[in-house]
Amino acid sequence: CNKFDTTCKPLASTSQYCRAVFDGNYYYYLPWSNKKPVVTLTSYWEDISHRLDTINVILTMVERLKSNLTALKSARLAKMSRDHQAELWIKLIDHLIEDTEHPLPSLDGKPNVTVLDRQIEKLRRRAIKRIQEAADRK
Repeated sequence: CNKFDTTCKPLASTSQYCRAVFDGNYYYYLPWSNKKPVVTLTSYWEDISHRLDTINVILTMVERLKSNLTALKSARLAKMSRDHQAELWIKLIDHLIEDTEHPLPSLDGKPNVTVLDRQIEKLRRRAIKRIQEAADRK
């Protein structure tokens, strides 16, 4: 039928209306809407800023620790004086103590906080406390 011919009515779809059939890799059937096949994908992005905030704080601590360890290793490889190596070690420990004294961002009042988020928060706080206690002993 010619789409510009008004005497000819559009044919009904031979397939029954249903949602798209998707197996995780491929769409096997796409529903028709009006005159052409249409797929509507609605996406809602979960607010995970509370997770990213904490990860960013931890990654900053890790980067600073890596930098200080690299400086200490370089001093050892360059066979610098023991006094200089001791200064670098003390600087490393001081920075580690300073970094662990800053509290991790709180999850209180944040949206989309799960039980797993709370458990991970407890584990992280315990781990940071242990690191801080070990650094204080040095």
